[in-house]
Amino acid sequence: MKAKSVIYSLAILAAATSAHGHFETKCDDHLSVTMAPSFTTAEKFIWRGDFNGKASTSGILYVDGGNTYTAYGIIVSGTSAGSNHIPLKFTFDSNTTLNFTSYNVIDSGAFNSSYYIDIAFVGADENVTNAVVNANTASQIVANLDVSGEYARNITIGKGVTFNAQSLAIQTTTADTGTLTIDGTLNASGTLSTNSGSGFYTSNVVVNGLLSVGVDVSDNGKLNLAVNNGGAVNVTKLFETNGALTIASGATLTAKSFTLKSNATANINGTVNVTGGEFLLEKDGSAKPTVTLTSGAEINITSGYFRTRSATLDLVSGSTMTINNPYGSASITAAGVFYVRNGAELYITTTNSNTPVINAYNYVSISGKLVVEGGKWIAASRSGITLNTSDIELNGVPLALGNNYGSGGDFTNGGIITLNAGFTLDAPDSALLVAKQSSTQSVLHIKAGATAKLAGIGFWFNEEATKLAITLESGAKLLLTDLISDGGMSEYFGTLGDGDTITLIGFAENSIGIKNHTAADDALLSKINAEGVEQFYWVNDPSAGYWWLSTAIPEPADWAAIFALAALAAAIYRRRK
Repeated sequence: MKAKSVIYSLAILAAATSAHGHFETKCDDHLSVTMAPSFTTAEKFIWRGDFNGKASTSGILYVDGGNTYTAYGIIVSGTSAGSNHIPLKFTFDSNTTLNFTSYNVIDSGAFNSSYYIDIAFVGADENVTNAVVNANTASQIVANLDVSGEYARNITIGKGVTFNAQSLAIQTTTADTGTLTIDGTLNASGTLSTNSGSGFYTSNVVVNGLLSVGVDVSDNGKLNLAVNNGGAVNVTKLFETNGALTIASGATLTAKSFTLKSNATANINGTVNVTGGEFLLEKDGSAKPTVTLTSGAEINITSGYFRTRSATLDLVSGSTMTINNPYGSASITAAGVFYVRNGAELYITTTNSNTPVINAYNYVSISGKLVVEGGKWIAASRSGITLNTSDIELNGVPLALGNNYGSGGDFTNGGIITLNAGFTLDAPDSALLVAKQSSTQSVLHIKAGATAKLAGIGFWFNEEATKLAITLESGAKLLLTDLISDGGMSEYFGTLGDGDTITLIGFAENSIGIKNHTAADDALLSKINAEGVEQFYWVNDPSAGYWWLSTAIPEPADWAAIFALAALAAAIYRRRK
C-alpha cells in the first residue's frame, strides 16, 4: 500500500535538489513529499529543520511499499546550534528497504553539524511489516542523545521496522539526555557502547521490541536500559551496565555474561538468561549495585555461575534462580549477602565433582526451596549459612564448615551453619565436613525442635587441631548414619586426630545418634566433651534404630556387644599385621 500524504497533512516539508545534487528538505509550508527511488549512493538527506518560529510539527519522508532506496546518510543542518528543530520522520510501507552507505548513519559530528533533532523510522500504520533499514556493513548508528540548548535528541525505531547496522554508539555529554526507543528491531552485529565523557551522564534506551547485539554491550557511562513487557535484548557476549536496568514482567535479557557494575540499580521482574559465563554483581570500594527482584522474576544461568563481590541478592517469594555450571568456579560465590526467601526456588546442577556449589564468604540464608545435583560442597564462612526450611535436597553433596581457597584440601577458616527451629534437614547421604584450624571454631547450631540427618562428620587432614562446637537447643537432634564420613573425599577428610575436639553445648539424652556403631566410635568418645560430663557412652536403642550418645553407663547386654565389636576390630587389626 502506498503511503498517502493526506494522512500527514500536518507535515511541514518541501523538497528541492541542492546545488550539490543532494536530496534536501527544509521547513516551509504545509507540504509533504513522497520519495522517488532515484538516489545514488552519493546522495545525502539534508534536513534543514530550523522552524524559525513556525509550528513544531514533524517533517515526513515517505518510503513507499515494494521499493528499495539507497542514500549516503543524514545531515542535520540549520541556522544556529541550540535553536529549535523540527523532528524528522521516515515513514515506511510494508516490504520496503532503505539502504545507507555512510560509515555513520546518524552523526552530527561526522557531518559537521551540531544540530540535535528527533529522528524516527516508523511504519505508515500499525500493520506494517518487513520494513528494513540497512546500514553499510562497516557502519554504525551514533546516537548523540544530548542536549543542544535545551532540547534532547531522541531516536525511534518503530514497530514493523528493522534497522540493521554493524554497531551502535551512544554518546552523552550533557546531563539531560534523549532516548533511543526500539519498538521494532535493532540489530547491531558489533558492539553497543556508551560514552558519557567526564560528566558520567546517562544514556537512555527503551526496548519494546527486539535489540540484538552481536558482541558486547559495553557501558562506559551510565546506561539506563528499560526492557518492557514483550521486549527482548539478546547479547552474544558480555552485557554490562552502570546505570538503571529494568526488566519488566514478560521481558527477557539474554547474554553470555552479565555484569551489574558498582553504581548500577536493577529491577528484575522478567527473565535474565546467562548462557556461557558469569552473572556478576561488581563493586568499587564501598560502592555496590542494588538489585530488586519481584515475584515471577527468573534468573536462568544455563551454562555458568553467579558471583556477588559485596552486593545483596534477594530471591523473593515467587522468584526462581536456576544454575547449570560445567565450570570449576563455584556455582554461587557470595562475598555479599544472598537470600532465598520462603516461596523462592534455587536449583543448582553441575557434572563437575570439583565445583563447589556454594562458597559463602558472607551470609547466606535459605528459607525457600533448594535442590542441588552434583558438586563438591556447600561451604559456610564465619558469617554463616542459615537453613530456615525443610525443603532442601542435597542429594549427597556435603555441607562444609570453612571456606575453600583453592582445589583439593585447601580448606580453612571455620564456618557456622544454623538449622532454625522446627525444621528438618533430611540429608542422610551428605556429610558435614569440618576445617582444621585451631584459631577458629566451626559451629553447627541446631535450634529448638529441629533435626539434622546427615551421613556423618569428616575432619580435614592436616597438622592443625579441629575445634567443632555442636549447639543443641531444646528438642534438637543430630542423627548420623556413621559418626565419621569423608564425604567422598577420603584423601582430604576422615576421623579426628590428635588435639581435635567436639564440644557439645546444650547436650541432652537422645539428642545425638548414629545408625552404624563400631569400636572406632568408642575410641573417639574421649574427644567429645560437654560441660559437666565426665564420660560419654554409646547406648543401643533398637526401637529407634540408633545408638545414642549418652552419659548413662550401658546395660550389660550393651557392654557385651561393645566388647564383641572391640574383639572383632582387634582380630582384623592382627590379620592386617
